[in-house]
Amino acid sequence: MHRKLMKDYVEILLLNEILRHRNIHGYGLISLIEKRLGFKPSPSMIYPLLRRLKERGLIESYEKPVGSKKVVVYKITKRGREYLENNMDLLLKAREY
Repeated sequence: MHRKLMKDYVEILLLNEILRHRNIHGYGLISLIEKRLGFKPSPSMIYPLLRRLKERGLIESYEKPVGSKKVVVYKITKRGREYLENNMDLLLKAREY
């Protein structure tokens, strides 16, 4: 799959999964993508994409205590929902590839 198309596809997939699961942490997203695509993306692939989505205002994050640790949880913004609706064709293109 073309590298740009793959990045765009994973970006849209991340937004879609964040929307579907409301509040989810990075490793949860990695697990969901692994189940959906059959490959396990590395944290070094996912976290930079999450950071870019956050910088663009498509998602927001907050820390949530889990036991004695805190995890960063992501949720989609209104702008992210609009972007997702306007770019769902990227999922279709990637699936055809």
